[in-house]
Amino acid sequence: MTVPHNIIIADAGGTKSDWILLSPADCSPITFRGEGLNILQLKAEDIEYRLSCVPFTYEPVEIHFYGAGCATPKLCDDMCQHLAKRWPMATHIEVASDLIASGRALFGSSNGLACILGTGSNSGLFKRGRLTQQVPSLGFILGDEGSGASLGKRFISDFLKGILSPGLSKSFNAAYGLRLDEVLRRVYRAEAPAAFLASIVPFIAQNMNDPQIKALLTSEFDRFFERNVLPYRLSHDIPIGFTGGIASTFSPLLYEAASRYGHRIACILSAPMQGLIDYHIHFKHNA
Repeated sequence: MTVPHNIIIADAGGTKSDWILLSPADCSPITFRGEGLNILQLKAEDIEYRLSCVPFTYEPVEIHFYGAGCATPKLCDDMCQHLAKRWPMATHIEVASDLIASGRALFGSSNGLACILGTGSNSGLFKRGRLTQQVPSLGFILGDEGSGASLGKRFISDFLKGILSPGLSKSFNAAYGLRLDEVLRRVYRAEAPAAFLASIVPFIAQNMNDPQIKALLTSEFDRFFERNVLPYRLSHDIPIGFTGGIASTFSPLLYEAASRYGHRIACILSAPMQGLIDYHIHFKHNA
């Protein structure tokens, strides 16, 4: 892989952020995984601190930052300023949403419906590599169907209301030991409530064959298709792709949900980074 100068690509979600530095000076990329970096959920000083923790020694010429929460021009501009403060020598800084990252990673410059199922969820229709239509995500309170935050929200609500089976409730209590007051504080008063709710997903994954959990997953993925795919009224020749840890972890149930609604999933990527590298290096620089 040949790059013309130092390039940083970042994929920042609510739970974690993945960074890669591509440099002519090194034969292999330099990678770093940091804390989540959602501009909607963090104060300016917290964003700057998390950027300062990225340990790249080479100054980048080019930065491509894809972030959860970067949903408006104003928010993208704010993040651009944070990045410029961290790396003042960069001459080109692009900030875009995680949905743009998903579309570029899945489809490059072609057509398709890109979907995200990670800490949050989202979808957007891409034509010739450009986002042309989007059903709004609305976040974990009003939307995010099928996401880690939504799964965690519904599961912990069932747990606290005594709806779970005794065996499942006992297992969860032993694993997490969450009290009602702690849950309420972390959801309603602490930073990054969506990431907290999504932290319950490993338990859900470990017990995905339990009838109650399987019903929860099936319901959430059905809700995702009903509210984030069907509104596009797609013809069946438009490919659908997914990125995100939830999509990857629960892919068999996701394929079943797509089939129930008359669609076929063309591709699932656990993370968009390799697709973004291909897009920015092989497509853009070698076009």
